[in-house]
Amino acid sequence: GVKRFVHTSVSRAGEQESFKRWGTGYWSESYWTSKAEIEKAVHEAGFEYYTILKPAFMMDNFIPPKSYFMFPDLEKGEIATVMKPETKLHLIAAIDIGAFACAAFENPEKFNKKVLELASEAPTIQEISEVLSEALKKKVVVKTLSVEEAVQRGQYLPLVRSYEWINEEGYNADPEKLKEYGVKLLSFAEWAKTWIHS
Repeated sequence: GVKRFVHTSVSRAGEQESFKRWGTGYWSESYWTSKAEIEKAVHEAGFEYYTILKPAFMMDNFIPPKSYFMFPDLEKGEIATVMKPETKLHLIAAIDIGAFACAAFENPEKFNKKVLELASEAPTIQEISEVLSEALKKKVVVKTLSVEEAVQRGQYLPLVRSYEWINEEGYNADPEKLKEYGVKLLSFAEWAKTWIHS
C-alpha cells in the first residue's frame, strides 16, 4: 500500500561497469553492484511516486564520529590522504539530503521518477583544509600519501582505495541541475560554521 517512496543511494551507482579497473577486484565491487541493484528494484517496484537521491561525499565525514575513521589524523591538524591536491571532491551535507527527501515527499509529482545526484559544490582537498582551519581555529594541512604509506599508518585498505577511486573517477553531481527543485544547499563553509566546533 506504499504510494510514495524515497530512496537514498550514492552518486554514480549504476555506472560502475564504466569505471577504470572495473572487473579486476580492485574496487569494492559489491558496494557498487548492491547499490545499483536496489535502485533497479525501486524503479521496478510499481510505486505511484518514487524518487532516488544519490548523494556524493558527505560533509559529515569530516566530523566525529565518522572523521575518526575517515580522516584519523584530522584531530592532529592533518588530512593525510591518497586524494591528490588537485582532485575535486563533490560534497553534500547530510541535512541537505534530508531536505531533498522532505521536498520529495511534500511535492511527489515534481519529484516523481527523478534520480538526483546530490552535491552543493566540489572543492579540492586543499580548499577543504582551509575551511576546516578556519572552523577549527587551528591550522589543518594536507599530506598526500601513497597507498603504501596510508596502509602503514593504519588506514583501512578499502577506504584508501575509495579515495583512489575519487582521484581516478570521482562523483559527477552537478549542483546547477538541482536549483530547479528549490532546495537550498549548504556550501562547505556554511556547513562548517554550524557543525564544526573548535
